[in-house]
Amino acid sequence: MDARTPLQPAVVTPKQALSIKPFGLDMDVLLTTEATGGATSVIVAWHKPGEGPPDHVHFKSRVSMR
Repeated sequence: MDARTPLQPAVVTPKQALSIKPFGLDMDVLLTTEATGGATSVIVAWHKPGEGPPDHVHFKSRVSMR
């Protein structure tokens, strides 16, 4: 996507998401950096209590989790 091209709104349902399994955790990619002109990506993860990282945010990096 060209940096001068305005971004368009996007609605992505869980059925449309790309399913991935990094670190053995089920995750769905709702928006890629390509879809947002490199601005962000949105990934949803499901895990059982005790699995995965605790809720947190990286304020000075490109990764944030909630």
